[in-house]
Amino acid sequence: MESNGTSLQSLAERIRAKTEQDAQEIETLTRQQFESLSRSLSASSKNALNTTENAIRNSITELEKNITSRFQSLGDMFNWKYLYSVILSGGIVLATLILCGGLITMYHHRITDLRQEIVELKAQKETWDRDFPPIQRAFSGLELYQSEGKQYLLLPEGRIFRMAGTVGKREALELVRK
Repeated sequence: MESNGTSLQSLAERIRAKTEQDAQEIETLTRQQFESLSRSLSASSKNALNTTENAIRNSITELEKNITSRFQSLGDMFNWKYLYSVILSGGIVLATLILCGGLITMYHHRITDLRQEIVELKAQKETWDRDFPPIQRAFSGLELYQSEGKQYLLLPEGRIFRMAGTVGKREALELVRK
């Protein structure tokens, strides 16, 4: 039975090492996902703002050319047709400026919301790391339960503990399916 104890101890050490390795890999992957999301959001924001800025500049350039042309015509021949064109151009400029302002505001709110979401996810991760004991991370579904001054360990549904021998002078239990 001593060899079983040694092999169980070795198995427990390997399981602990594997669990720690898995936890580190999960943390690394989570951190990479957060960093990737942050870079992606930053790039998307910059692209959206650059596109909007270019559209505004192109629109303003076109409008400046259009207004200059209209005023020259208006100076040559002042009539209602040209006055109507100037008013229409002013409306288009105003509509374009309002639309661009709305787009900028919308993207600003979206960026703010995404940043808030990232902050909340980081807080949740910190809470998880702080509050979730290593045994619960190693054995998904285990829960600690306290009632009437006693502490219990609740198993996930469909699982039971089976006596697996001893490790040194300590009893070893194995978590198996029913």
